[in-house]
Amino acid sequence: MKKQQGKMIEININLTRSSIVILFVMASLAIVLVSYLAFGQREVGAASLQTSQAVSTSKRQFYLTKQTFWGSEALTACATGYHMASLWEILDTSNLQYNTTLGFTRDDSGQGPVIGAGGWVRTGFSNDTSNTPGRGNCNGWTSSDSGDYGTVAYLPYLNWTTGGDIGVWKTETDQCSASWYEVWCVED
Repeated sequence: MKKQQGKMIEININLTRSSIVILFVMASLAIVLVSYLAFGQREVGAASLQTSQAVSTSKRQFYLTKQTFWGSEALTACATGYHMASLWEILDTSNLQYNTTLGFTRDDSGQGPVIGAGGWVRTGFSNDTSNTPGRGNCNGWTSSDSGDYGTVAYLPYLNWTTGGDIGVWKTETDQCSASWYEVWCVED
């Protein structure tokens, strides 16, 4: 076996005071850049996540019109960006936000809908004029005839002192010629 001789490389660095300062500044910048890449991206990601979560938690809005309408006017009663609601769209009010600016309110409404005020509501049924809640829809909301019926939904007055069931919606029908009902609207 032959023994290899090691070779030695010698580097002479002559640093002046200004080159030491430049070297220190460059090293500091490198540390800042590496720190930003390591930690700054996480903060940006967290901020983006918070923003997207805030957007995704905004609730769909609904309201009961302030004006009243005949059955044949119900489909055009809602403000731009809203449409006449099917009961199934507003059934669970905990997933919705009541629009108190557009909607009918009372003294103690707070940020929620009123009780006892009935509004025309879509049923999801075929065109029908029967006196059956959930079916009658003023012939697809085209009739104001006194012999035709449409479905009305409301949040009922309740006697809270009896400890009874605090259900949500109550429905009934009325003649399409009735002009004292508001309309339930929901955001598109």
